[in-house]
Amino acid sequence: EGNPDIGAYVKLTNKYILVGRSQSPNMINFFRENFDCPVIETTINTIKAVGTLCAGNSNGLILPDTCTEQELYHIRNSLPPNIKVVRMTEKLNALGNVIVCNDYACLVHPEIDDENIAKIEATLGVPVFKHMIGVEPLVGTFSVLTNQGMLTCPNVTEVEMKELSELLNVKVIAGTINSGSSGVGSGLIAND
Repeated sequence: EGNPDIGAYVKLTNKYILVGRSQSPNMINFFRENFDCPVIETTINTIKAVGTLCAGNSNGLILPDTCTEQELYHIRNSLPPNIKVVRMTEKLNALGNVIVCNDYACLVHPEIDDENIAKIEATLGVPVFKHMIGVEPLVGTFSVLTNQGMLTCPNVTEVEMKELSELLNVKVIAGTINSGSSGVGSGLIAND
């Protein structure tokens, strides 16, 4: 719809795709034609920026507590039954900005509530690490992570990239998106 921040409006995993409700069927049709997994058109808290508001991998999906009952049931009923779906109460509730994960590990904003770490681990089925991307605590805004690799914002040192690579067991590179934006998590979506 003319906005280059596709990551803000879409949550792409290896098992499902959440897409913010759209005025045009083009994006939904593109995903349905090119990906062999459920495509769920929805809102979260009546907002179509679903990529910013949720976090998920092949095992589960975490929604903010602001997600309405109707939205929760729609999403839960549209996903395969083996995908765990939970709502989480967290002061940092733009979960897509503060959580980045793949099917093997998860990084979260250092200020995520310790009680929620266990909930994230149980839902996503992966170990969770409080971490930053360089000096950026918004790990989901400043990185994109798949089972194959990670793209981070450019202000990450070689030492930090090596540390992330060892922690996550994937190759890590730094770069920008959309003509120099360091918000790579907002500017692209990726799966394996």
